[in-house]
Amino acid sequence: MGGTLSWDISSGRCTYSPGQRLPILHFFIDYDGTIVLSSPKSAQPVVIEPLLLADERPNESTEYPLIKIGTRYWMRDNLKATRYNEGTQIPKKTDFTTESAGYGVGAGNYYFYSEAAVKTGKLCPVGWRIPSTSQWEELLDYLDWEASWLKNGIWSEERYPATDLTGFNGLPVGMFIKTYMYQNQSVAYWSTGEAETEIPEFSYFLMYNQRQVQEGINRSEKGLSVRCIRNDTF
Repeated sequence: MGGTLSWDISSGRCTYSPGQRLPILHFFIDYDGTIVLSSPKSAQPVVIEPLLLADERPNESTEYPLIKIGTRYWMRDNLKATRYNEGTQIPKKTDFTTESAGYGVGAGNYYFYSEAAVKTGKLCPVGWRIPSTSQWEELLDYLDWEASWLKNGIWSEERYPATDLTGFNGLPVGMFIKTYMYQNQSVAYWSTGEAETEIPEFSYFLMYNQRQVQEGINRSEKGLSVRCIRNDTF
């Protein structure tokens, strides 16, 4: 806490230098609505509720915490839908050796989706979408492609520690490349074209041994994680 933030106007990027102050664990609202760090005589009760997305599908209801990074709202968790957003069941796959649409489940009950399932354009809740390449790169340029700010959890090495400064909550859940692999070492996210039914050349990887976010070539035998982004900006 107590660090400094400097802006590069020409690039629109910021650089943060950490400080030495202890984190703020409590704050109070004074009678006049002022936020203060020490308890006033007339503190007002405050209830802070998380921002959640309720994804309702036939016989399936899931809540996802949300995070705002820059001007966009992202799901803070990976998608875990077993039905398309219009209610049709998504076939479950035990491996990704065929090109058929479906989802697989890895260690920790994390969900992974095939390229064909992504190309339906019906995985994310209505009003949300799988980020396009330009939307991923908008996020990554904003962060100077720094992977540690997106990573959370326990990775196989601490060479590039997970700080999760953005709240993105990128966990090392692994992926399918025909079979399930790379648990605790990486996570990979699908991207789409400007049309959600188009698959571009690259997806985006967080890896235990890389400081920056990496691009990986999309292949039909991959099962990757899905994050959804809200269609509008604020």
